[in-house]
Amino acid sequence: MNSIIFGIKAVVALWSRNAKVWFKWLYPSIAGNIVNPILYFFSFGFGLGAVIETMDGVPYAVYIVPGMMCYAAMFSAGFETTIGSYFRMTNQGTFDAILATPVNLHQLLIGEILWATTKALLAAGGVMLAAYVFGAMPNVIGTIYTIPVLVFGSIAFAISGLIFTAYAKTPEFFNYFFTFWVTPNFLFTGVFFPINKFSELGQTLANLMPMTHFINITRDLTLGKGFSISMLEPVVYLTLLSIICYVISYKKLKTRLFS
Repeated sequence: MNSIIFGIKAVVALWSRNAKVWFKWLYPSIAGNIVNPILYFFSFGFGLGAVIETMDGVPYAVYIVPGMMCYAAMFSAGFETTIGSYFRMTNQGTFDAILATPVNLHQLLIGEILWATTKALLAAGGVMLAAYVFGAMPNVIGTIYTIPVLVFGSIAFAISGLIFTAYAKTPEFFNYFFTFWVTPNFLFTGVFFPINKFSELGQTLANLMPMTHFINITRDLTLGKGFSISMLEPVVYLTLLSIICYVISYKKLKTRLFS
């Protein structure tokens, strides 16, 4: 019991440490993590929305809101556990300092993941607020229901980022993460149009990406369809992805940090 209590306190302390650092750089952090996805929302929702009035029978600005919420969460969570975690591990020596205390690697990683998830929720919340203010949120209650889904999806993408951090030798390594992971999950998973517009092969590839499942659940909720048993499959998929990514990143980081 004492070890569990200590573990919780350690994770909270790690989260608090990252939050304090973030507040010192609050304005540039907001620009990158919150304003950026809002600009995407305005550009595509109202710019492209002037050309494409509806998508799947839904006003285009309304259609892309859940996708932009998920993108904001994915990018913020992934950025934090790649660039952020990498510099804490290397240049700043924060990981070494923390692991010199009774805090173990599991607690350290959970603290990193939860902080990344917090930043992801702030980014997604910015899109939510913009959508509400500009009338692109027809079902407020349904959108509120997306919060636990956003938490779940953010955790999955935060953990996936840790794998790249575990193997990165230089910051340039993260070009692989953003080019071959973030960008395809942004462009080909239903953010801007349904994946059924692709060929069968394209749809199969899209369904292999976690963002597709993340968006599907979020879009159903924002449109007021509510929770359903059909959501269980994407939840299982994201859970398995998270577990696999965590195990891989933990083993690699353990070897890297303690060898």
